[in-house]
Amino acid sequence: MTGAASGIGLAIAKLFATHEAETVLLDLDAPSVSEAARTIAAETGAPASAMPEEMAVLALCLCSDEASFITGVDCPIDGGFLNLR
Repeated sequence: MTGAASGIGLAIAKLFATHEAETVLLDLDAPSVSEAARTIAAETGAPASAMPEEMAVLALCLCSDEASFITGVDCPIDGGFLNLR
């Protein structure tokens, strides 16, 4: 969810979380994203979202030459949440 630190982005992220949808929170204001993730987790019981830096690690790996044989897979960055269902 872009613009997830405030306003409509935050409201939509909260709505998705109440319906057990996994969300990724992104915003130019990184400290506010962390606070938004904590707020959503506290208000909805949803697990904490990955931080943008954690998403970037996978993106950089997949863009590297070392990932040339990785195709057609889902790579959830969810702290193991899918395994708990």
